[in-house]
Amino acid sequence: SADDGSIFLLDSANNTMARMDLKTKSFTYIPMLGLYNPGPFDFDPVQGRIYFADQTYKQINSMKSDGTDIVNFRQLEQNSSPGKTKVDPINRMLFYTDYGLNVIASVNLDGSHFQNVISSGLDSPRGLTLNPKTRTIFWTEWGQNPRIESASYDGTNRQVLISTDIRWPNSIAIDLDNNRLYYVDGTLGKIESSDLSGNDRQIIFRDNGAHFYGIDVFGGYIYYTDWARSMPMRLNKDGTGLTSLGAPSFLQLSDIKVYQYNKDTSGEATVSPSVLSPKQTFLHLVGDVDSTTGRVDIYINGQWGTVCADKWTDNEAMVACHMLGFDRSLAKATKLPPSSNKVGSNSLDSVQCNGTEDDIVFCNVSAQNWAVHDCSYEGAAGLECENLPPHEMPEPVLDHFILFNDVFEGVMVRMDIETFSYTTVPLQLTNFTPIALTFDPTLQQIYFSEVKNQTSVIRQTDLRGAWVSTLGYTPQGSVIDGMAFDNKRNMIFYTDAGNNRIVSISPDGSNLNVVSFNIEQPKGLALDTNAAVVYWTDCGSQAKIESANYDGTNRRTILAEDLRFPYGIALDVAAGQLYFCDAGTKTIEVVNTDGTRRKILYKDFRSACYGLALTSQYIFYSDWTKMNVVRINRDGSNQTPAGPDSFSQVFDVYAFDSTFTKA
Repeated sequence: SADDGSIFLLDSANNTMARMDLKTKSFTYIPMLGLYNPGPFDFDPVQGRIYFADQTYKQINSMKSDGTDIVNFRQLEQNSSPGKTKVDPINRMLFYTDYGLNVIASVNLDGSHFQNVISSGLDSPRGLTLNPKTRTIFWTEWGQNPRIESASYDGTNRQVLISTDIRWPNSIAIDLDNNRLYYVDGTLGKIESSDLSGNDRQIIFRDNGAHFYGIDVFGGYIYYTDWARSMPMRLNKDGTGLTSLGAPSFLQLSDIKVYQYNKDTSGEATVSPSVLSPKQTFLHLVGDVDSTTGRVDIYINGQWGTVCADKWTDNEAMVACHMLGFDRSLAKATKLPPSSNKVGSNSLDSVQCNGTEDDIVFCNVSAQNWAVHDCSYEGAAGLECENLPPHEMPEPVLDHFILFNDVFEGVMVRMDIETFSYTTVPLQLTNFTPIALTFDPTLQQIYFSEVKNQTSVIRQTDLRGAWVSTLGYTPQGSVIDGMAFDNKRNMIFYTDAGNNRIVSISPDGSNLNVVSFNIEQPKGLALDTNAAVVYWTDCGSQAKIESANYDGTNRRTILAEDLRFPYGIALDVAAGQLYFCDAGTKTIEVVNTDGTRRKILYKDFRSACYGLALTSQYIFYSDWTKMNVVRINRDGSNQTPAGPDSFSQVFDVYAFDSTFTKA
């Protein structure tokens, strides 16, 4: 793994993180989007992910160690002030101190079973370390009575270990090889050690000019940060051998973590971080003619590349087409000419699938050979995922995917719900600016709005994108931000913020009918096709969620409080529930269709949610602060990026799941 023999560092003065080579002391910054303000962190060696606190947005986030795939692991409360985060890689848990709420909390790394482990008698808890073997927490406190305490993972067996000759114990680390605690005091300028019961205290090192902040113990050394120094420092465990690591390069080093494969600081053997995983490997089928044929690009190990074509066979094509949601039995491998606009370098060669695998990483692909090749053919590998004569070619019957528009890139995408591999629907439109979209599951056709000459038009295409047509007349000044399709009545419904109304229209452009009007800023739209009821969000000065019958009667307000910019909305007809996201309150919520039992499912203070879609298991939504679609469980847990960070600004999202009946 690239993380083997690394020192991870946090420079809190300029909100950056860096990774330093343990041997050479050279370092590189971990690239992150400027929206993030990283704070105290820890590293999970099993998944190769960093978990860091963000004071600005009151979050704990998770990312790959190269700075990609950043997700909101847990949204904290508004008054939270997260201190140290600490990962238990053995029991698969994360703990953190919160000196704003004066609690110590834990949550499983899969996002489940959150609890406040210690919620009383705390006064500014700061540093934190764990003993995974005995399931014990050790923490430091800054308050009126500074101290170091311990407790079991469930909060029992709490005891004070150290309470004298201590002022600002900023950080604490554990040495399980020798059953010792090491901690730094930023006020008293000392590094001290004790046994795990707080006895046998020893001053290891003293520097009256120091402002010690972070500490870690690894091998025979103590690694620490000092706000008075611009590089990390190292000591022998007996306090001798003071050494600066690297040149003065930082402003205010705070947290520090040392990692070496097979020897974590917990003293436990660890698994090398997984580089190749179905959860982090995606295919993109790039077609010029339609979305079933074209060049196959692969996102692997955090970067895009192509596949060597000289050993690319139908067996590999079967697996690739399956990942893209197609029937593998119709797959055919192709070799594209050298002029096929390859992206990146060859990432795979001699894949050697047998054709039945569910993901290409289950073929002859490993962390050792994924970028190794002896490719003799200059062109890229390609696919035909519907390999039939033109007159026998059916519409691809796909039953679990999401559709979304990237307005800045001017593309429409169909993505498999499970693999997150995707195809671009290659519409031959110039200056394409797609906004809203919906889908006819019977004819497998897409309807979408596009802004032209400051007026929205409605177009339609199939999932291949081989043709596109424009519906008839839309009134001047129309701004179509939300669309939905009633496949029982063969009608398109859309919101028109330019003319302040909800409209229905036939797919051939006829029978335009105003369902409801005098709506200040209608945005999202959802239909109950059984009851012939339309639901919409209104982002006007008095934000609300409303409904009306298809004929405009029985208009009523469902919600009108604690809303700011409710954009996306989806309906679960069987449950009688509306799901919606609000870019102003930063929430995703659920409410009964009669306005009762409103509940916040998910909150992210950084987010700007726009589109929202529902399946039997998941909520998919677009977030203008992210470069992909996001998926969460329907209870709001387990945020997951849907695919790679390869998009610019996603607007509408539509989900088709044949196991879930929306209406």
